Amino acid sequence: MSNSTQAEPFERPDPERSVPQLDGIVINRLLGQGGMGVVYKGLHTRLCIPVAVKVLLGRKHSAADDRMLNEARLAAKVNHPNVARVYDVNIQKDATYIVQEFVDGESIADMIDRCAAQKAWLDETRVLELAADAARGLAAIHREGILHLDIKPDNILVQKRDGVAKIVDLGLARRNEPRIPQSDDAEKANSVYGTPGFMSPEQIQDMELTHTTDLYSLGATIYEMLTNLPAFPGGARDLLAIFQQQIHSDPPNPVNVRGNVSGATSAIVTDLLQCEPNHRPASAKILLERLVEARRALEKTPAASGFAPAQSALRSENPANIVCIDDDMVLCEFVSDALKASGHEVQSFNSGAPALQHLVVNNADLVLLDMEMPGANGLKVCHAIRALPNCQDVPIVFMSGVSDLHTIDTAIKLGATDYLIKPVNISDLLARVQCLTRLCQVQRERTALEDQYKKMSSRNTAILRGSGKNSNSERSGR
Repeated sequence: MSNSTQAEPFERPDPERSVPQLDGIVINRLLGQGGMGVVYKGLHTRLCIPVAVKVLLGRKHSAADDRMLNEARLAAKVNHPNVARVYDVNIQKDATYIVQEFVDGESIADMIDRCAAQKAWLDETRVLELAADAARGLAAIHREGILHLDIKPDNILVQKRDGVAKIVDLGLARRNEPRIPQSDDAEKANSVYGTPGFMSPEQIQDMELTHTTDLYSLGATIYEMLTNLPAFPGGARDLLAIFQQQIHSDPPNPVNVRGNVSGATSAIVTDLLQCEPNHRPASAKILLERLVEARRALEKTPAASGFAPAQSALRSENPANIVCIDDDMVLCEFVSDALKASGHEVQSFNSGAPALQHLVVNNADLVLLDMEMPGANGLKVCHAIRALPNCQDVPIVFMSGVSDLHTIDTAIKLGATDYLIKPVNISDLLARVQCLTRLCQVQRERTALEDQYKKMSSRNTAILRGSGKNSNSERSGR
């Protein structure tokens, strides 16, 4: 799902298939069908971008419409690169629909199916990378006080352009609030919702749900990415058997299925799939830290064959000190996590003043700078950075939603090295950081060598002058 500002070519919908006529949307083609509606790819005629449109067709107002409206309202609160954005929700005479970000790529379920068909494993480093993306997305969802409640391979899409994973489909999401359990067994059975094999034991038993409910589902997803097999096998007719497994038994250790899974990764999966919520990682943020550490440890060992990870190839051999200045702390955290995973050190600031104080006494190899911030804007901060003696040659890369040519030209004239338009493609950013920080480090090495050469040259000149004076004194004595 790309946010291209240019309208892309689209196929005409099949004339034999009935498609809805939606205000401001030209339907392109059918993408899929789920429990709550049909999903189409379309063209948003006013924004001129491809979109995914989830539609409930041919119904009078019902509970399904209410669930879809709830999905849109909850999803719209989350603004994070690892969660698909919701642009609009609308109710027409014959359809209720959500307009959301179109992710141009494939689901993790598709990736697993392809590996199984090829009798291959998904690279463990890539599994950890995708799981980290999902953990970042869940952390953003949980920060808004929302539970997703349907994390599974089908609901995590991977972008073709940069390999970044995005969580989609908040159709079962709800606010993280205390829930009153049903007393009647029949009502209790009807209140259970989710996907068997990925639902947590507390979902199955209609117990209190917390953030760790989603982490359990992510654990089942990671298990399947590693092994090509469900953690709790069983078909549509064996739902009771699946539920019994989830409540009363542990899945086989991934090491016993695949063999070449690292101990750190195996331990993460085991902890996520604990029946008791308190025995799982306490938050998505804590899980993310463990995933990043497991990946770093794995990268120190010979890589297994499989699909090459999109971002691991950009891991820097020369770690750099990077300063990120942006009042969007969610984006700052996302960029910081990606840079740290690539081996860099990152200091984040939400305005220019504290960043400038830091740069006065600390060297940086690169500065990432937003344009619109409280207090001094990015142009003033850029000018102030360039005035610091130790920042004359430090690369400054703008990351901004401001895209007019005059502003970009002004930024370059004030000393900006590069200018990236938000939303930032993380692979492009990592490539730029790797290149620019290395150039900065090379320039510093060159300057240090030149200074060393000047000192040696001055010392040699002084020695020669001293020798000359001694020779003159000897001649005078004669």
